[in-house]
Amino acid sequence: MKKNISTNKAGLLSHTFLIIVLSISVFGCSVAELNIATQKDYANLEKSKTFDNSYNSVWAAVAKSLSVKGYTIVSQNKDSGSISTDFLVTKEAIFLSAGRRHKVNIFVEKVSASKTKVTLTPVFEVKAADEAPWRPSRPRDTLGYEKILFSDIQSNIVK
Repeated sequence: MKKNISTNKAGLLSHTFLIIVLSISVFGCSVAELNIATQKDYANLEKSKTFDNSYNSVWAAVAKSLSVKGYTIVSQNKDSGSISTDFLVTKEAIFLSAGRRHKVNIFVEKVSASKTKVTLTPVFEVKAADEAPWRPSRPRDTLGYEKILFSDIQSNIVK
């Protein structure tokens, strides 16, 4: 009987080990494929947009969009076209992540009397726990941010 019990334990351990290895392999491949796809998406993401509006109306729309979203503007210079915000902390219920924050640097450029280009450079950070330091977020965590902010700017332009 002792021999059967130890053989059964060895068989159970080898099956468990095999299941764990296969699970990690399958999960690891899916995560790698997802990461590659989102890095490609991030590289193709629209970081600049040209609006068919005057510099002053686009500048005002950018400022209003940031204010509505709750950003604190730490520096702005209308003559040079630069706006920088402080970090905006967001609390999301994401597995193993206690906090996220982001800020954005914006450059507004007059292309012509009726065209203005806006370039966004967001900075995203994550923090695993209250005592942990903030660290840069992965590109896949930021997808869609620029598109949403450009849409907000467009909707806040007064013609």
